[in-house]
Amino acid sequence: EKLVADAKADGKTTPAELALQIVKADKASGANLLAARLAADAAAGVAPVVLQTTVTLDAASDDETAKAEWDKDAKLRAEFGGKFDTYLAYAKATKSGRAKILTRG
Repeated sequence: EKLVADAKADGKTTPAELALQIVKADKASGANLLAARLAADAAAGVAPVVLQTTVTLDAASDDETAKAEWDKDAKLRAEFGGKFDTYLAYAKATKSGRAKILTRG
């Protein structure tokens, strides 16, 4: 809750940055923060919305493929606030199954 409140207050944190902060906080606390958040949202009648970003990292190295995707997709660059490092971290986390970004709809 504090991370979300802080992100709303600063007005600069992107959804991707917030999601990564939540994942890091969950890992640090050792609790299943996301599951608790989804349960609380479900109890409040708020349905999660899954962002539909396709990441393909097969043939080349992860970094090279992510950079190629980044360079060719203006929507992707906008979604991540022009921060390639944030996108690269998301792409790697998504490929390994460690990240799934959810937002409130």
